[in-house]
Amino acid sequence: MCGKIEKPTDGPKARYIAWVTKYLLPRYPTPPGADFDPFVARKITAEDFYALRCAYLHEASDELSNQQIRQTLNAFRFTAPRPGRREHMNYVVEPGVGHKAAQLQVDIFCNDVGEGVAERSHDIAGNHAAQGRFATLLKIY
Repeated sequence: MCGKIEKPTDGPKARYIAWVTKYLLPRYPTPPGADFDPFVARKITAEDFYALRCAYLHEASDELSNQQIRQTLNAFRFTAPRPGRREHMNYVVEPGVGHKAAQLQVDIFCNDVGEGVAERSHDIAGNHAAQGRFATLLKIY
């Protein structure tokens, strides 16, 4: 939605990848030691997030293996928040299959997306055309 507000003529994949690159990826840096550990994904890419979007929305899955656009991951693993624990931005190799998966705590991930949306909204505040398109989005009555 954020991408379409600013660039309605770009395709959905290009819009999504551009939005993720600018507003979400800065919250997901390369993990420490990734340069030395061949089993750790070097960094989640915008293409990996697009693959997650496609797998989740079209297949109800967190597996990326069938998504051609994925780059560094085979899966995402979302964890529920637990008191006193933080299970976010862990990279795991799943036993037996060698899957590279990013473990994300769902509440932190949702907050990160929300912060990206808020930052984007601030960035387009003076763009009257984008503000007009924003007014046409789905409403909950």
